[in-house]
Amino acid sequence: MLHIPRPISQDFKEEFQAFLRQFRREAARYGRPLEESLAESLQRLFLLVEIVVVVQQGNSRRVRAARSTDVGSARGLTEEEAKGALETLVPAGFSLSSLPTFSRGVMGSERGYVICLSGSEQSGQPWKDEPLRADFFWVLLSKIKNERDFLNLHGLESNSEELGDLYGHLQATLNIARVPRFHLAAERLRQNREILLSERLQRATSLIVEIQAYLHPSTFGTIARGCDSLGRWVVQEVVGTGWSISLGDGAVHRQHLHNFFCELKKIQAPLGVDGQPEGAHGKDYPQRFEAYELIACNQEGWADAESLDLGKAETDLLSLLGRWTRLQRFCSELSRPTRKLNSRYEEAWAKSVDLTLRPLTALLAQGWNWEDEPSEAGQDKAQKLRGFSAWLAGWLSAEMLKRMQSKKGESGAFEYGDLEIRLLPSERWRLRSNLSLLVRECFRQVEFGDFPDFNFDPSLYLPALAAVVEHHAHGVIGVPREIDLRDLLKTIGEARDADDYPFAASHLQHALQVYLAGHFLAGLNLEGVSWNARASEGQNGERPWTFLEALAGPTQLRPGEQTLRELRQAFSLAALFHDTGMLLFPRVFYPAKELPRGDRLLKQRLDRVHQEVDQAAKELMADCERELRENEYFDPVRERPLALWLQEERDAARHDHSLLGAWYLHRIASASRDLSPDVVRQAVRGVLLHQVVTQSIDSARDPVAALLILCDELMDWRPSGRPKGGLPIGRPLLGRRQLDVRPEGSRARQIRFQDLYCELETWALRLPEGEKWPRIEVRLQEPDHLTMPVYQTWLLMFENLARLGVSHPLGWAPEIDVVSTVPGQLLAFKTNHEDVLSALARITRLPCRVHLVKWLERLDVRKENGKEHFLISPSNGDRWRESVLHSFEELGKEIEKIQLEIAHM
Repeated sequence: MLHIPRPISQDFKEEFQAFLRQFRREAARYGRPLEESLAESLQRLFLLVEIVVVVQQGNSRRVRAARSTDVGSARGLTEEEAKGALETLVPAGFSLSSLPTFSRGVMGSERGYVICLSGSEQSGQPWKDEPLRADFFWVLLSKIKNERDFLNLHGLESNSEELGDLYGHLQATLNIARVPRFHLAAERLRQNREILLSERLQRATSLIVEIQAYLHPSTFGTIARGCDSLGRWVVQEVVGTGWSISLGDGAVHRQHLHNFFCELKKIQAPLGVDGQPEGAHGKDYPQRFEAYELIACNQEGWADAESLDLGKAETDLLSLLGRWTRLQRFCSELSRPTRKLNSRYEEAWAKSVDLTLRPLTALLAQGWNWEDEPSEAGQDKAQKLRGFSAWLAGWLSAEMLKRMQSKKGESGAFEYGDLEIRLLPSERWRLRSNLSLLVRECFRQVEFGDFPDFNFDPSLYLPALAAVVEHHAHGVIGVPREIDLRDLLKTIGEARDADDYPFAASHLQHALQVYLAGHFLAGLNLEGVSWNARASEGQNGERPWTFLEALAGPTQLRPGEQTLRELRQAFSLAALFHDTGMLLFPRVFYPAKELPRGDRLLKQRLDRVHQEVDQAAKELMADCERELRENEYFDPVRERPLALWLQEERDAARHDHSLLGAWYLHRIASASRDLSPDVVRQAVRGVLLHQVVTQSIDSARDPVAALLILCDELMDWRPSGRPKGGLPIGRPLLGRRQLDVRPEGSRARQIRFQDLYCELETWALRLPEGEKWPRIEVRLQEPDHLTMPVYQTWLLMFENLARLGVSHPLGWAPEIDVVSTVPGQLLAFKTNHEDVLSALARITRLPCRVHLVKWLERLDVRKENGKEHFLISPSNGDRWRESVLHSFEELGKEIEKIQLEIAHM
């Protein structure tokens, strides 16, 4: 009999749309299988019909099914029951070649219909033949007794729109279930470092290939985010860890990267009926994936770099990251003396610098972010560098790029600035290679620093930073080249501590960070004070005073340019060598007194070693002190606290690294004929005074020492420190995100200058009239991330910073607000550091008791949000004769007793 399709009624169309909405609600229920949700929803549309739903996912032989005979009766079927239902209910000779179709037939003595839906052409029987290329759905309706139901099903045959909607709902629901498994597999792959990178790249490629079959407007956003995370991970592995495709079988590794990015770029938004991508997905993922390929690929091989394909001309940060990644590679190749150079290489460098300066300056103008976590949603959407130390490296990069802009002259040859004109070509390209690495890491941290797979290789970054600082000190600050900073910094960075802790790397990093912080602060413009009003308003062509001018000016007369230049040179030497004394004497671990176990001869021999080392330390200290005194670096009569400090250190056989470092710098700098005596004196005194906490600092007389002490505390470093509590499981090391060689990173979570701002690419400090300056807020890391208890950090910072700026005529008096979290064990007992330290001040018999009472007067405990504020400002009070550091062991024992007493109250 001829079958004539008939249109469905408007009422049934509305009922069918209601069925689709009901199905989506059922499918959204947690843990409800897709086939049961569909059967239950269809049962409400066809009340007196027996329904069987069979689902087979693409690339799988597995069959899932459910049966429903009444509302609320849907239940799952076994795979054998599902296949049996198909063989029983599907008409003989039914072909899959015409799908997607709608077919009808007579099933036994009852009328029934079979709805077959698929996303591509199929053939054969899906449960017996090869796995399907797309998702496949059967809806078997039998025992149709209601004529209206039969006619409505009959009418669906000529209305593909309704069937398309049904298939779309089915596929979207099925795909949504697949996406979480994809994300879980991708996360496991990124965290698994036990297998080779090449194998992980293969698995990542397979994951992307598999998930491509489940792209749908409803799933594209979350799938693209997962693929984006895999792309970022590959960039981190290739660029962040210094991994090279030349390691092992380079051709195979290159092929793995090529295959991965070929599949990644296939992740594109599905097209709608109008041929345009459906939905708004926030990010332009295809462009991001292309940028990832540009960054991660073509890292090796001169042939790739020689093409000078350095990335897109647009100056977005991701594109700039790709440009400087490849620029660093070909600059490194050009630094070889055997390379033949031509003008196109100079053109590539000049173009890169021109494209980068404006966006880099705009990025730096945003300031810096928290050290260990991204800004909260809705607070600050601006892209920022993470941490003050990383920002300083970006600031140095911008300052150097401004001085390394080359341009083609009238003769066709390139003209260089003062910084590069004296360098040999190979040396020039080596400097550019190191600077390119700093710029690359700056952009990479902004783009990827918020993600847990961010990697950082200090073995590449730190030497590059040291090389750029060396050129800055010689070429910009004017430190004479007689002082071989390159060799000295290299020697500092190569030393090793006795216990194999990365002492040298952290020491070198600290010296470089202090150098950068000091020069940044020294160049700040000052605004908003009466003695600077005329200059601030630009009267008589005057410019505002700078930070260094105000610090060094004992009166309101501006220091001359020659004086400022010498102070910058002195600070450079003091900053780079202020902790060198730690390398000049062995850091001895004396033998334990308990080990001899009654063996008198063994004990005598070990005591003799101890005594000889102590005697050597005393003799060295005495020689250093005598030579510095003879050269009039300090006056033991006028600077009595300093003389007593040195005597205490010598009597205790403690090699004071401030004294040793000052003596070493005196020996090195005095031999230079191009350094003025004033420069050497300021530099040596800065090193000598920077840790003598009993000696007050006259900032007008010793501006280099004052600035060095401030920067030394802001850019902290404790060489023997280790985290007393491990980092939480699954949390990346803090140092990695801060571009810090120390795993635990800085003790400061955030450093904020309260009156600092940037306008027209110029940084300035707005000073409140009649108040102390500068005002700085230092937020410490969580207590478990600190290398020492919170109260010890307070006391060490206080005894060193409180001696600064006493009676400075222009108001220089650093005021530091140290913000910390109350440790969990104190919160549990409903107490805080103020209560514990107050109890300690009442019961302790230690010599520092009087000073502890004075310190407590400056402790401002704010109980809201579990935060404590410790205010540090200069003080004229008497100082203890030695550092509180030597009493920490006894203080710690007494504080433990107090905590136990509080716990039992």
